[in-house]
Amino acid sequence: MHIKKNVCENIIGIILNVDGKSKDNIQSQLDLVDIGIQCDLHPQVLPNGKYRLPPFIFAMSKEEKEVFCMVLKDIKVSDMYASNMSRCVSLKDRRLYSLKSHDYRILMQDLLPVILWFLYKLKSYYHNKRYPEGSIAEGYLAEECMTFCSRYLEDVEIRLNRSSRNAGLTDHNLAETYLFQSYGEPIGKVEIAELDDRSWVQAH
Repeated sequence: MHIKKNVCENIIGIILNVDGKSKDNIQSQLDLVDIGIQCDLHPQVLPNGKYRLPPFIFAMSKEEKEVFCMVLKDIKVSDMYASNMSRCVSLKDRRLYSLKSHDYRILMQDLLPVILWFLYKLKSYYHNKRYPEGSIAEGYLAEECMTFCSRYLEDVEIRLNRSSRNAGLTDHNLAETYLFQSYGEPIGKVEIAELDDRSWVQAH
């Protein structure tokens, strides 16, 4: 339980860029310089001799942190499932405080994947930097309307009724050549080679 708490605490510290709670510090980035990898993450030396750390690709922006904290602040769970997480969320500092080990386990296994997926979904609607909230709301509403209207279209291929790229083999003769049940279409031209008795013996 304590291992999960430490892992989740480090993950939260990384994505929220909390000072002292992240393993991506100046020492780890200087190690990248010594190894000679990921040049875009190398610290930049300022004229005063101090270092400037470049932003991480997995760190949240200020707006994303606010949404992340607001979701946790307003979340409601059933009794005995987790403690009241809203008391541990600070919207002003955009940080989490005093979470218990069980709360970290619930956060990492159940809540964090959903929240991060929802943030990624909302980020795809973000186009207007001057009005980010309105841009996200407009994009989300437009997609919901298109999805609702598309359900009433007949004989039209849409995202909901489109067959998967790996729906299965359409060539039944080719499907019979597989020992196990396989899915997916082959890439390029398919050639079937028949082995003689000697080749079968060598193969086995």
